[in-house]
Amino acid sequence: MKLISVIAISILLISCSSKMNTKKDKTEAKSSQTEYNTKYKFDLSLHTKLFLQDLKKELAEKEITEFEPSSKLKTKYSITENGGEYRISGFIKTNNQYNKADLVALEININSSVGNIITVSIPLKSIYKFLELDGIKYFEISKKVEFKNQ
Repeated sequence: MKLISVIAISILLISCSSKMNTKKDKTEAKSSQTEYNTKYKFDLSLHTKLFLQDLKKELAEKEITEFEPSSKLKTKYSITENGGEYRISGFIKTNNQYNKADLVALEININSSVGNIITVSIPLKSIYKFLELDGIKYFEISKKVEFKNQ
């Protein structure tokens, strides 16, 4: 009888311990995710975050001002080239601190705007300075559109 009680208590303790570790792992994962999300001053779409990760990998040993993206990166993220300058397009959602001059200073083309939504074309050489700007609530890069034959 004592042996059965000891075994039952042991199983209960192991069960509680594993649940506590699972909670701890989830909390750590969530805090590291939060840390990743707060790296920039404003929110970014998932597609934009993936682009920045891929860009960082390609930039591992190069300066961004002298950077030529791989054909894979160009195709995957619709990077365009004009006169030797590479650009990524997208849209921003602004807040009341938005200042158009900040974008102009970084050679960012403003294509169209409706209310606080603005479409932009950003030189890759300016992307990290852009991510530090005040006045922007959200940024999402454009996705390549593909039509499927039905």
